[in-house]
Formats: sequence, C-alpha cells, structure tokens
Amino acid sequence: MKKLLLGIFLFVSSLPTYAQNTQDCDLSVLYKKAMAQIDTGYIYTKSFKLRPTDKAVVDNTIVMTAGKSYHLYVESADTDPHHGIIVQLRDETDKKIIATNFDANNKIMKHIIHFTCTKTGIYHLILDYSKAKIHCGVAVMSFRKENTETARKTN
Repeated sequence: MKKLLLGIFLFVSSLPTYAQNTQDCDLSVLYKKAMAQIDTGYIYTKSFKLRPTDKAVVDNTIVMTAGKSYHLYVESADTDPHHGIIVQLRDETDKKIIATNFDANNKIMKHIIHFTCTKTGIYHLILDYSKAKIHCGVAVMSFRKENTETARKTN
C-alpha cells in the first residue's frame, strides 16, 4: 500500500512540472529572437522547433552544399547556459560530429554555431534538450549568400 501511495505521489508531483514547462514554452518569442540574430549577408533556410511534447532528442535530416557557410542560432526557454539545448551536426556517412554548440571546457551551450560545409550531402541535425529544465526551444539555420562578384569570376 505504501508503494502504491508513493507511486501516486510521485506521478502527481510530476504533473505541475510538465504544466509549467508547457506554460513557459512560447515558441513564437524564441523564433523571433533566433531570426533577429541572422547576420547580414545570410539567408534564412529552415527552423526547427522543440515543444514540451517532443522526444528529448530529435534527429532532423538536412541537405547542405559544399563551400557554403552556415550559421545555426539556438534559443531555449531554459536561460541557464549550463542547461538548454545541445545541438550536434553529424555527417550522414560516418556519424562524425562536425559542429556543436556545446562548449565542453566550460560545460555550457552556446547560442550560435558557425561552420562551412566541406562536402555536399545529407547531414543530421540533432537537437537534444534532455538536460534542459524547460523543454522548449528553437533552432534557425541560415547560409551565406554567394557574392555575385565572386560568382561571375568563377563562371
């Protein structure tokens, strides 16, 4: 009987936390913050939204082009830099981590990732908020516009 009561107590005590996470999740505000960070000369490509009801780790497939510079802006409802969303960009073929927002030395999540694609192909963008206190966030990807002067010289 004590085990049953303990189980019911633990279940009920977890409900307000989930409700709080849902309440604190305003994706439109996070999306606007991420979009506002896009640098001049970069073009919005795609956004990825994490809702409280999503799995803790979400794997997105994207196609990237060799030679293009990409930025990924990450906004989390969890403002603690030691929590939040961990983002990893992995190669399709060998699953090697190409870029991440996790600074292993300081154990913090950065808000931006800069990287240049070295080969055209399929990549996995993994969004992991299993360590976040609030399961809510947005990642916005952009790429650098090709300079028309450079494009003319190469043709």
